Amino acid sequence: MVPHGELRDDVQFADVAVRSRVRRGVGIAVLLVLAILTARRVLEWRAEAQLWASAVAITPNNPRALINLGVAWERIGVPPMAHTLYQRAWQAAEGRPRQEDIQLLAETNMATTLAAMNRREDAVRMVAGVLARRPMYRPAVALVQRLPWEDPECHP
Repeated sequence: MVPHGELRDDVQFADVAVRSRVRRGVGIAVLLVLAILTARRVLEWRAEAQLWASAVAITPNNPRALINLGVAWERIGVPPMAHTLYQRAWQAAEGRPRQEDIQLLAETNMATTLAAMNRREDAVRMVAGVLARRPMYRPAVALVQRLPWEDPECHP
């Protein structure tokens, strides 16, 4: 007959072994879930628009994410969608401390989309407003240099 103390040690050993297997199984399950989530995120990052759309979905009032999503839409060739996103970025930055640069960039990008939508007069007014507030703002100056202005009187 097995002494009572030895049987107890066997039960404790079996209990420890079961716990160890459970911990290992839980660890493997957690790693699998994290691997799947990482793979999904990597797929989102393949396309610029998907990446920024994901960022905007997570933080809908993030002006930088809105501007970057607008840039992605502009590159795809959808200026109206980009324009709307730039407007949202401008509104999201309004009233926040240290957001003037974001607003200037949003306005400059809106001017770009207006020009792409053949609304040159509106584009000129918008970029002129940016340059009035900050005369050497590089993105606005670059826009003025880059766009083919049909009417010399229209040139800001």
